[in-house]
Amino acid sequence: MLLSDFTQKSGQPIETPQLKALADIAERAGAAGKLSGAGGGDCGLAVCFDDETAETIINEWSGAGLYPLDVTVDGEGVGEEK
Repeated sequence: MLLSDFTQKSGQPIETPQLKALADIAERAGAAGKLSGAGGGDCGLAVCFDDETAETIINEWSGAGLYPLDVTVDGEGVGEEK
């Protein structure tokens, strides 16, 4: 993984153990998981396309001491309120 290589070569921890667990759990469930932002421990995300996969990830993250937030992408995108 490129982030692991970068961490090793730079000596700067980008992916914390918790963020690695977050991504590993998501990937095992059939989703994509990664850290968000600059890394270092603040947050990560998973992308999946079905409720069963999402539920698996949420349960496993909770069991690993991670705090899932249930968010979705708005199909219409950003708009102006009138």
